[in-house]
This record gives sequence, structure tokens and C-alpha cells, in this order.
Amino acid sequence: MNPHQAQIDELGREATRWTLFALVAFVFGVSIFVGPVAWSKSNSIRGQLNALGAPDHSGVRTTRLVAIATTVVSALAILAILVVVAGIKFSSTY
Repeated sequence: MNPHQAQIDELGREATRWTLFALVAFVFGVSIFVGPVAWSKSNSIRGQLNALGAPDHSGVRTTRLVAIATTVVSALAILAILVVVAGIKFSSTY
């Protein structure tokens, strides 16, 4: 058994918490702020796991994917809103 197993398990639980946090933030529309933090945190956890000699944890991979997806979707949604507002502002029918 790995002497660092307790620490590895805790890092896996932390990654799971960040996944849930990113998903909840996405549901409530604040993932543009939380997504990049969760993405960064998952990279940090992955680095800590690698330093302990542990393989990538599935929770860390899931956190990265969810964080990247929520960040990109949120950024695209904001961009779409800006394009619509700009289109309304600059299209005058009079």
C-alpha cells in the first residue's frame, strides 16, 4: 500500500468537491468566475498527485473537463449576449 494513500484519497475527495462546485456554479450562472478557479485547482491537485507518485485520479480528470466545459460555455454565452446587444444597438430600422 502506498504510504501516501490517505493524502491521495483526500486529494481525490477535494477534486470531487471542485467538480460539484463547478457544476452548481454553472447551474446558477456564475461559472465564468468559478470555472477557471476549478480548472486551476484541478491542475494543482494533479500536480500534487504526480508528486506523490500516484496515477491521475478520475475525479481530477472529471474536474478538469467540467471546469473547462463550464468556462468555455459561459464565455460563449457572454459573447453571444454581447453580439445580440451590439446587433440590436447598431441595427436601426428607422
